[in-house]
Amino acid sequence: MRKQDKSIIIIILAFICGMITVAVLVAMVMSADAEVDKSYVEKKIAKARAEIPKAVPMSVKMQRQTTEPTVKPTETPKPTQKPTEKPKKHKKQKKQRVSYADIYTLAQVISAENGSAKDDDCLVLTGIVVMKRVKSKSFPNTINGVVSAKGQYSTYPRLLSEKPSSRCLEIAEEILRENLQKDYPDDLVFQSEFPQGRAVYRKIGHEYFCLAK
Repeated sequence: MRKQDKSIIIIILAFICGMITVAVLVAMVMSADAEVDKSYVEKKIAKARAEIPKAVPMSVKMQRQTTEPTVKPTETPKPTQKPTEKPKKHKKQKKQRVSYADIYTLAQVISAENGSAKDDDCLVLTGIVVMKRVKSKSFPNTINGVVSAKGQYSTYPRLLSEKPSSRCLEIAEEILRENLQKDYPDDLVFQSEFPQGRAVYRKIGHEYFCLAK
């Protein structure tokens, strides 16, 4: 082989070796770039994951919903209406059951004793004294017994013929039926033209109405 051919072969081999060397270097560079790109991409993905808010579990959501108090709007209190009170009925006093004979007899006594009196209180007190005596243990227990007792009513002899006025009849009926006696003392048993007993209850004109001893 000639020297010239050997030189050509050496040059070719050197060229081939150089090409191989270049190829290896290019491959190494490309591999390094790929690794760099891969680490860069991984960093980007990790950063993106960190920025994404974590999802709240459903159990936690439900717990929050149940624990959070629901604030109700305050209701304005309604004015309470007072029940309308029914007007109280006044109880009427029960009328006493009395006979007309007692009413007429009491009216005769009132008329005979003070029938000419202008003040109705005098007529009322005259009848009250009679009825207080009827209820007292110290006197008879009937109207006739009280007015007919010896030394008590000087007008008794003319009672049978006494015709009482309508005013005397009305007062006698009120005393017996409406029970006016309860408004006066139980010991109001004296009536005369002078004071007697323990105290004078009332004086009307010339008449004294007195309390017992």
